[in-house]
Amino acid sequence: MSTDVARRIKAFEIAIELLIAMMRTDYKMTGELTCTEGVPPDAVFLYAIEDSLRGSVLLVFEHESFEPVRPGDYIPRGITTHNLHVHFVDATDVNFPAPSRPGAR
Repeated sequence: MSTDVARRIKAFEIAIELLIAMMRTDYKMTGELTCTEGVPPDAVFLYAIEDSLRGSVLLVFEHESFEPVRPGDYIPRGITTHNLHVHFVDATDVNFPAPSRPGAR
């Protein structure tokens, strides 16, 4: 009898550069970022794997909706999709430089 138990896991990739930027105290994001596809809210985070060749980290989660994966098998990759809603300022509040014209002195 085999003791290999399949787990319902999936790996989601995130760029190391993004993680580094987000950890700096001067990091600011304008707008609202919404995740529309990705990790289910009740998924359990298991561990992270660094992929130095791709400059990313794979975050491995377990959830009942993922396909079973046996120990030693390839961990399938999940996809995350985000929408960024940017809030624009009123153009009358901003001083834009006058456009330059080709050939003008």
